Amino acid sequence: MNELLKKNNFFTFDSVFGILNTFCMNKAYVLKILGAAPPGNYELYFHPGATWNRDLEVLLDPEVITKLREHTANVSRARF
Repeated sequence: MNELLKKNNFFTFDSVFGILNTFCMNKAYVLKILGAAPPGNYELYFHPGATWNRDLEVLLDPEVITKLREHTANVSRARF
């Protein structure tokens, strides 16, 4: 299915992380993902605008930022 979509100019992710951790992502989990995932296109579920969770805090953590920069050359953000 992914190959058919790519052939027709649709973008797909190789994997998605955080669905079961929606609204409760934490630094240890994110660092574990970034340390284990092979090169590829991944979607990580974050909701940094929700004031009652810690997603923004995790995304702004210096260690997470460093690991993201090491792991990828292209970090995109959701567009609506």
